[in-house]
Amino acid sequence: MERAYVFFSSATSESIQTPGEVISLIMAQNEDKKIIFKIAYSFKNHGRTPAIINAVDVCAAYVESGFPKKVASNALPLPLVISGGESIPESSYGYAITGVEHRKAKAGDGRIFFWGTVAYQDVFEASHETSICAQWSFSESRFVISKCKQLNYYT
Repeated sequence: MERAYVFFSSATSESIQTPGEVISLIMAQNEDKKIIFKIAYSFKNHGRTPAIINAVDVCAAYVESGFPKKVASNALPLPLVISGGESIPESSYGYAITGVEHRKAKAGDGRIFFWGTVAYQDVFEASHETSICAQWSFSESRFVISKCKQLNYYT
């Protein structure tokens, strides 16, 4: 069936892998102080018909064990229409992490996650939802899809 298929197409953060010297110094001196890092993300309509975006919820956090919980945080002005084959311009989300959490995640004692959901309607007024949960891989310097079945799905 011809319809909209909206999926996250990227999630990146230059600041997770190697925080700048000033931030590294602040994190080392104030390990409990929260530092804001940015994650740039985008999504694309891979279908051939338009998608009417009704909700975009994104979040990022350090999680010591398990996977993150779904939360709502409307990130973009809505509604938003994306034509078939079109992407939204890259958006960003700021998240806070302490020096201790960053060090633990880098050592493998916990993980930094980015997760989000896009809810949309196709031209037939059917509702759909795409959700992603990715974790930061320090060895690959990028987010990789996690094994969280509750947050990785589409309808």
